[in-house]
Amino acid sequence: MKKIRILFVLLVSIMIITSCGVSNKTILRYQKLEEGVQNPTTVEELREAIEKYSERAADIQLANGQVGIWYKILGTRYLDNKMYGEALKAFEEALKYYPDNQNLYYYVGVCAGYMSHAALDFNATGSTEQKLNYLKLAEDAYLRALQIDDRYTRCMYALGVLYVFELDEPAKAIPYLEKLLTIDTKHIDAMFVLARAYYSTFEFDNVLNNSGYTEAEFANAEQELAEGKAELIFTDKEGNEVLLSSTGTKFEYIGKLTISEENFETELIKTENYKSTDPIVDAYIDEIYAEYSMLGERKVAFSEVDLITKDKDGNRLVRNNETNLGDLCSEAFRNAVDADIGYINGGSLRADIPAGDVTFNNLLSVLPFNNTIVLAEISGQTIKDMIEMTMMYYPGEGGAFPHLSGLTFSFNTSIPSSVVLDEYEDFAGVTGQYKVYNIKVYNKDNGTYEPLELDKTYTIAASNYYLLEYGSGLKMLENTKVIQKDGMLDVEALESYIDDRLGGTVGQDYAEAKSNITFTDGEIVEDTEDISKEENKLASLIAALIEVICLFFELIFGAISELK
Repeated sequence: MKKIRILFVLLVSIMIITSCGVSNKTILRYQKLEEGVQNPTTVEELREAIEKYSERAADIQLANGQVGIWYKILGTRYLDNKMYGEALKAFEEALKYYPDNQNLYYYVGVCAGYMSHAALDFNATGSTEQKLNYLKLAEDAYLRALQIDDRYTRCMYALGVLYVFELDEPAKAIPYLEKLLTIDTKHIDAMFVLARAYYSTFEFDNVLNNSGYTEAEFANAEQELAEGKAELIFTDKEGNEVLLSSTGTKFEYIGKLTISEENFETELIKTENYKSTDPIVDAYIDEIYAEYSMLGERKVAFSEVDLITKDKDGNRLVRNNETNLGDLCSEAFRNAVDADIGYINGGSLRADIPAGDVTFNNLLSVLPFNNTIVLAEISGQTIKDMIEMTMMYYPGEGGAFPHLSGLTFSFNTSIPSSVVLDEYEDFAGVTGQYKVYNIKVYNKDNGTYEPLELDKTYTIAASNYYLLEYGSGLKMLENTKVIQKDGMLDVEALESYIDDRLGGTVGQDYAEAKSNITFTDGEIVEDTEDISKEENKLASLIAALIEVICLFFELIFGAISELK
């Protein structure tokens, strides 16, 4: 009798549970709708179909938008490397997705202009048709950009250069350059090109009145302008032309920038070869050095181990590998403000600390940017998005590569990243499967690592560059609530941690990296731990409901048995 009762209870329970679910017919109907086989007819089916395909359309729209952004990024990469033909193809593809983007038309014009200079008549026909076609394409692209934005000064200037120096139609350049100078009154290059256009159209009064150049000077300046213009091929994320001038790193070079009325020139000079100094500046430097040398050279700690950013062969590690130095700094950040999580990016770690006495200069070499420690509240979902993006370039290098304290996770290397970036290469979302999973956060109260809850709030300690400026494209950090932003300097936090928490000695605990990241390459099993509170509550509620139902039927059958 007991076996029959148990069997009956199970059957009834199954019937109750399945009766609350979706019927087989409904499931089949959904499948057919998904496959596009069956047309919806009833009101219910129509509404279901509209909702389903509206979501699909939105997903397709988002995906297409992302493809367009990627083509633009690809084009700029080709352009920076002077691969103008490939850049042109990429920008033309991007225009299929963003046909009203004036910046894309500008880039098409720039690439076409460069390609006109590379056009060769391999059949020796004496024709210049290919070159003219590229120049015509450049003209059409610039004009289209101005149709979209009639105050787009970059295209006005580009058209001026094109008409004056390439197509020999200076009269066409004049109205565009004149309008440009009403918007940007200090555009020196535009002034020169306009003066050249006036000169070529015999408007000599306008030449002298608008530039200060003599007629003779124009005869010698044309080639210099063209050569100088060829240098200005770099663009910032807003699309503005920028001359790339660098000082290098670690004082290996001195950057030299020469500015004249006609041109900008930049070069790097080896520091060891630069002998010229100013005695006044030398005296000032000596005074500063004398004041701060005692501070920099004072011993602040002792390290039993080498704290590294590179391997033994000199290969950089910190931008795609965990390091003991990264562990030390992230733990220092977390402890400085008593946060749940400490984070420092690999790109911020700039020098090794060899075993032995550690000076303040050693610490300052590691963290030379004078960043401050910021404390903020952050949701579990934001943490997951943040980690996903900081790992998106792995196994390649990424400046945001995470060195963490108080957080561990697994990372699947076998699937492609589905992080979506906007046109500025900032985080815009994740469209596919996350590569990060099994995320766990350290619980300070019980000393254990617990599964991340997506809708729970945690605290994070990181530099102002990330939590206030959302560096490296981590725009999801806009969702954090800043609790403390005027904290100690990062180098001070590191010194304080070594002194207060480690007793002044970095010991064997830091001989190796902590291995907070576990790398896998197989199929990701759905992570049941990385769930939200609501999902936990729902699961618990269902389990409790089933238990109550079973108890109810047990009581009923118990009562029936008693009656018998």
